[in-house]
Amino acid sequence: MTYGVPYSFVPGTKAKADEVNANFIDVLEKIENSNTRITQLEDGKADVADNDGKWVGTSVTTLGSNISLTAGNAKLVATYDLSNYLPKDNNTYMVANYLSVLTNSTSGSYVHVWNHGNTGIPGLSASVQTRTASTMTTSVRGYTLVGANRKLYYTASVTGGGTINSIQVYGYRKVR
Repeated sequence: MTYGVPYSFVPGTKAKADEVNANFIDVLEKIENSNTRITQLEDGKADVADNDGKWVGTSVTTLGSNISLTAGNAKLVATYDLSNYLPKDNNTYMVANYLSVLTNSTSGSYVHVWNHGNTGIPGLSASVQTRTASTMTTSVRGYTLVGANRKLYYTASVTGGGTINSIQVYGYRKVR
């Protein structure tokens, strides 16, 4: 963050003592304010909203459901644009989301699905494997960072086949 001072000085001119003192006082107040915020963070007394945005809870929005998965190594299976869900700016947002996956009923079927935004940081990950000739399901809730392009990407590795039962989002907050 860039801070200015009340007075600027020009080379070759005399500075007034009260203006120089005012600049020092301004700088010292800014340092003290920063020290207070650091102390609050270290003591656990700072409100998270002082550092990042407040949570915006929304009604549950289903992005996708009943997405059929075929056997194969890691491949992109779905992309969702959150431009109409998130604020229209260039900030990064932490998105609260839900993922549910299901194997088919072949013994040994395995489904691993994960998501990410364009931040390079992985988001949710769900894995499930059958041991007998029956289906298995699992679901996870968590957070995924979504950058300025406002997209969520879902990738899967599958043996035997499966389904993404549901992909949902239900809140977000701005992060630095």
